[in-house]
Amino acid sequence: MRVTGRRTRALWLCAAAFVLIAAAPPSGVVQLRRVVGDVAVSPAPGAPFAPASSGRELPFGAQIRTGAGARVEIALDAGIAKLYERSLLRIPAGPEGSRNVELVSGAAGFDIRPRGGEAPYEVHTRSSVVLVKGTRFTVTADGEGSTVAVAHADHGVREPGSVGRELLVHSGFGATGGAGRPFALGLLDQKGDPWEAWSNGAAPSRPLPPPRSAALPPASPDQTQVILQGPHDAALQVLASRGPDRVEIAGSDGFEATLSRADLEQVLRGNTALLGPQLLRMLRLRGVSPAAFAHQVLDNL
Repeated sequence: MRVTGRRTRALWLCAAAFVLIAAAPPSGVVQLRRVVGDVAVSPAPGAPFAPASSGRELPFGAQIRTGAGARVEIALDAGIAKLYERSLLRIPAGPEGSRNVELVSGAAGFDIRPRGGEAPYEVHTRSSVVLVKGTRFTVTADGEGSTVAVAHADHGVREPGSVGRELLVHSGFGATGGAGRPFALGLLDQKGDPWEAWSNGAAPSRPLPPPRSAALPPASPDQTQVILQGPHDAALQVLASRGPDRVEIAGSDGFEATLSRADLEQVLRGNTALLGPQLLRMLRLRGVSPAAFAHQVLDNL
């Protein structure tokens, strides 16, 4: 029997859909797929914690905690979560358990199936809400705020209770902020695959912080910071005000420039000379293409 290319693609799509459905736990529960080290679970708020084991199913409303050097992979209703050491994850009770989780402390990586026409999946911390469009990212939560590192696709982040537009974070970038601080966009360390590194007990991927020596002007709460750090202890900060058409750029070495929305749109069309030789050199040192830089800034104007 002759199988056409179109039919072959259809068969592959059906097989992929079957794998995703088979991988998902039954509705209303999460499942512990891989448990390493000291992992404990509580089936409901207020219930005592007990040692966890691979294959165990937990109802919505459960809490999952890891000790030093421990980690656990969790099959969620919407995808997979990988909890790092010294972390606490809560699954909301009821229908919310299929739409969001709460990272109380520590760090977790997520691989969420594309949402299509559904509302974004949400990861809550005390200082941020991550709006998930789909695929892989990492969230950390500590006393100084939260960080979001995006490996694939684009995501949004905002403070809890905020009615403003979320900050958009593209692949290869991350965001740090919350707890009263504006979110700052930064580059990720591109060495290795953080999703696979989790299996070896590696630390979570975080955006590169600005160097201590960078004397850059602080951003106000109604501005967005884009910080691009390179290997030579230098930073570039973009203060993208919510005004309609301009972005101010300041570098730690005294570099200053102003670009219009029209300039950045021209960069996307290939006219990269509008960024100027100094800014182009900064971006090249940091491994950022002019188009990626323009996209990341324009999406937050």
